[in-house]
Amino acid sequence: MASMPRGEPRSVPDPDRAAYEAMVHRQKRINQQQELGRAARDHSGQRPAEVALGAVRNGYKRFVAKDASGNPLYPIGHPGLAESVVPIVGAGHEALADFQEGHPILGAANLGLAGVEATGLGTVASDVTKVGLRLGRSQTWDALRKVYGKEGLLEKFQHGHHIVHREDFPSWVPDRVVNNWLNIKPMANETVKGVEHTGPQVHRRMHGPAKVNGQMLPEFSFLQKAKYGTKPSTRVLIAAPIETAGRVGFHAATPDRRKK
Repeated sequence: MASMPRGEPRSVPDPDRAAYEAMVHRQKRINQQQELGRAARDHSGQRPAEVALGAVRNGYKRFVAKDASGNPLYPIGHPGLAESVVPIVGAGHEALADFQEGHPILGAANLGLAGVEATGLGTVASDVTKVGLRLGRSQTWDALRKVYGKEGLLEKFQHGHHIVHREDFPSWVPDRVVNNWLNIKPMANETVKGVEHTGPQVHRRMHGPAKVNGQMLPEFSFLQKAKYGTKPSTRVLIAAPIETAGRVGFHAATPDRRKK
């Protein structure tokens, strides 16, 4: 009788392999269906609001859970450098981490900062989109001045001050940026150091000396230009890089500030 040489591999056909794989596949499907049924039974009879409330309650329990040393059992951690400079997100994450670690004052400060950032971004977005993109239409000052008048943003003959002048922009910056409402401050009547100014007089003093009530007054100082020649969205844009630099510096200088 012929025999196979010892020590050499040989293939043995498995006639039950296909049946076995089919059985495993069927069992996986049964397990998945059982899991879905169990989840459905867990929430059967509950209204969506009750399910959502339960999820919030469980999330809060995890958030406040502490270990034997008083440290968070499920720490969310503090934002990294990149996340920390993202408006709203960075401050919001920082606030949650502060509250979880038992620093309510820092948490309240960061929560307030997130609110300020949200309000500021809303102000900027509102100014940018005030009259839409006007694609394919003229973006010159004369054209947009008429649009701002029709939209009620500027009254007839009211001066509109360019917060950043055309000559201060690089030549490649388009008119749609220079003349966008974000960069325009309506000139209103103001009382400056006890002297009544009309809107045009305020505008003239933004650029040089002007005659007001019979007397020649000098060009506004830097602080006066900031007060009378800017608006809330401008101050948000000025504050944003300063705040970002402060966050980067604070993050780099105090990496272990929350360790107990």
